[in-house]
Amino acid sequence: MDAETVATPPAGPQVSRARVSRGLVLIVGVIFIPMALNLIFNSWGPLTRETAMRMAFATVAGQTIAILSVIVTLAMTALTRCWR
Repeated sequence: MDAETVATPPAGPQVSRARVSRGLVLIVGVIFIPMALNLIFNSWGPLTRETAMRMAFATVAGQTIAILSVIVTLAMTALTRCWR
């Protein structure tokens, strides 16, 4: 057996990993998801206690998602810088 044939990896299909852009995570997490939550849970009728609580919880959820998306974007940036 030749040393060259042992060191050569087998030819096969290349598997490409799907990459998510940091900008896409930031835009979707900071703009689109909080805006969608506010539009879905908005009070289109008269303001009552129930609708006010629903809008308040939607606002808090949107802000939490925005903060988490910024943290994920920073982690993605740090990891790509470390692995270069």
